[in-house]
Amino acid sequence: MFNEVNLQLQRIEHNQIRTRSVISQFASKLALFKRNFGRKEFYQFQSFAALRKSEEVHDDGIQVYCDHLVMLKKGMQERFQDILTIVLDMDVAKKAEGASKAAGPINEAEQKRQAELMKQASIAVQSALGEQASAAGRRVFFARHGERMDRVFPAWTRLSYTESGNYKPYDMNMPISMVPRLNGVNDFYDDPPITELGYFVSQLIGRGAKLNCINFDTVYCSPALRCAQSAHGMLKAFTKTKPKICIEPGLFEYMGWYKEENLNFLSTLEMVVQGYEVDPDYFPVISCEDLKTKYKNETIEEYYKRTGDVIGSILSRHTKSPCNILFVVHAPTLDAGSRFLTKKTANVPDENNLKQVGVHYPFGSVVALEENKSDNTWKLMHCALPSISFLDCTNRIDFKFFNRP
Repeated sequence: MFNEVNLQLQRIEHNQIRTRSVISQFASKLALFKRNFGRKEFYQFQSFAALRKSEEVHDDGIQVYCDHLVMLKKGMQERFQDILTIVLDMDVAKKAEGASKAAGPINEAEQKRQAELMKQASIAVQSALGEQASAAGRRVFFARHGERMDRVFPAWTRLSYTESGNYKPYDMNMPISMVPRLNGVNDFYDDPPITELGYFVSQLIGRGAKLNCINFDTVYCSPALRCAQSAHGMLKAFTKTKPKICIEPGLFEYMGWYKEENLNFLSTLEMVVQGYEVDPDYFPVISCEDLKTKYKNETIEEYYKRTGDVIGSILSRHTKSPCNILFVVHAPTLDAGSRFLTKKTANVPDENNLKQVGVHYPFGSVVALEENKSDNTWKLMHCALPSISFLDCTNRIDFKFFNRP
């Protein structure tokens, strides 16, 4: 049990809510074990149960273990008293009458109070675990877009449009309305939207960032509609400090998959009209026209280099730290971008393996890297954002693939 608690505390790192939960549950278990010992109920203790079958268990021996459990509980409570005494208001049922029942702060005053509590809890966790926060450098978050419509509904462009061209969803996981395109439904073949679940997962990513006190200073996004929609969802959690989305065509995925296709992205103006928080004044590193012409026949190695060059150019614009930069991109771009920053240039996937990169970086997965200012190196931030899991599905990345040389 002690090993299990230690592993849990190592995995959750500085998440104060989960840390307090683990410690509280552990202290409660110690109290329960002590009570069961006093009642001579040994079904939870295999060694004592076996001993009871073979010989008599004396009261003196039981009392020794009871005293030991009391001492352990007291020691845990003293060690983590800062965390256990912090009150985090998680009961939305106690909100003022007539107020929203939605989770989270309901007004500016409570939002400030919760932010202060989160700050105090973070300090308490770092103190209790004996860790000191290092001077933060720049932080980069590579996030993959949400679930693609064509991956779930391969024939959606044929089945959800009437003969007159009206969009009618036939599944609750399909968006209620569809973005109008210049060339109609044909533009969706190579630039599909995300599903309702894909958009919801994107919002959860933003919520997780906000709960972990991560505010994005700048957001860069592939020109693909699925990435723009995902970025829009991630920023829904930041109502007052929402940055603009910079559409960067150079972040689009491997162009070798589109040699025979005619890519037609939404223009920046069209995205603004549709309500996406796009910066109309952003000047990209690589324009859409250059992407379609100069990089149309790129190799996989050239794609990885293109991604690294674009990310390097973007980071050169953000030299001050601390700074949190969010890139909403594609699965191969997560791999190419993270390997560029960690200086792992070998083992570029071949054509077949590149098609499987989406398995290693699932929809909604996030790779967070932090810069060490002393030597300008980048390292992975474990548990920077809470993972999202549902039955057999998760947005966790494949660390074995990520850590390949």
